[in-house]
Amino acid sequence: MRLSPFRWLLLLGALLAAWPGGAGATKYTADFLTKGTGARPLAMGGAFVAVGDDNNALFFNPGALGAMDGSSLSLMHAERFGGLVQVDHAGFHRTLDLYGRRASLGLSVLRLGVDDIVFTGDHPFNDINGNGEFDGPEELPITGIDPSYFRTVSDQEWGILGIYATQARGWSLGGGVKVIYQSVGEYNSFGFGLDAGVLSPPLGHGLRAGLKVQDLTGTYVAWSTGVSESVAPSLRPGLAWRRDFSGLNAGLLMAADAELRFEDYGEAATWSGGGFSVDPHFGGELWLLQVVALRLGLDGESWTAGGGLRLAGRAGLLPWDFLETLALDYGFGSHPDLDGSHRLGLDMRF
Repeated sequence: MRLSPFRWLLLLGALLAAWPGGAGATKYTADFLTKGTGARPLAMGGAFVAVGDDNNALFFNPGALGAMDGSSLSLMHAERFGGLVQVDHAGFHRTLDLYGRRASLGLSVLRLGVDDIVFTGDHPFNDINGNGEFDGPEELPITGIDPSYFRTVSDQEWGILGIYATQARGWSLGGGVKVIYQSVGEYNSFGFGLDAGVLSPPLGHGLRAGLKVQDLTGTYVAWSTGVSESVAPSLRPGLAWRRDFSGLNAGLLMAADAELRFEDYGEAATWSGGGFSVDPHFGGELWLLQVVALRLGLDGESWTAGGGLRLAGRAGLLPWDFLETLALDYGFGSHPDLDGSHRLGLDMRF
């Protein structure tokens, strides 16, 4: 029996889930990559694996790039937790004929930064009880706190992803190599890993399926301190359903993903237990007059919302026909304990 690319990747994911090598993974390693990219996916609760119609697929499903034509460029700026964390992203994709075969190439660059982190040195103190430890305020130095023992540093985290995608019998499939660089003060780390994904052809009734295998062989990160960390493989299947209402000049998109990790993330996950964690993602998008988009979503237990505006292209406010699409997007993601996240994105198709 011949298996479809989707079933091959699902079988591979099942084998990775049973592979005991993931047991030694380090939780929350390269966590800055887990929230993805783009204002539009954020507003849709992160449900984007099977959507596959803009270059946010660079993160959510590298295989979906194989279904895209032409070229695209996207830019994003985000502020998380009241501006404490700054996130920037740029993504580019181009479809071309590569040695007689249709191929899509993509590049994604994501940066997360946190400034003014206070580092403390070994401040001298009065060891009253002689135990060699700082036990209380009564042991502060008589002369007070010396500010020279304190300094501020920045946290810089970079993720760079290069992708190749193509099509086979109507299925779009691809993979990507990612490089991670992190620095906090004088400490830094390098890491690398592989992602893979597949997007089905239209399944009828407006339905489409997708699957991403993240950190396919495990992602490894080595710090300058000699500490090594790793990320275990995970699966992210998704479905998307579209319906056009031509009489109303409107369109509806509904999507759902399930982020499956083969580790127990405890309270950090929506559902966890027995060495397994699940985070669901649900989202919807309503286009009006092909110009204005309204979006809602659920990212785990947090609600999301946003909108979009097509400024130019085949449909838009400006008569710039040299662009297929020029769209401005905004997304907001709530948080149960901290300030929410805001993302502003610009997407161009040409």
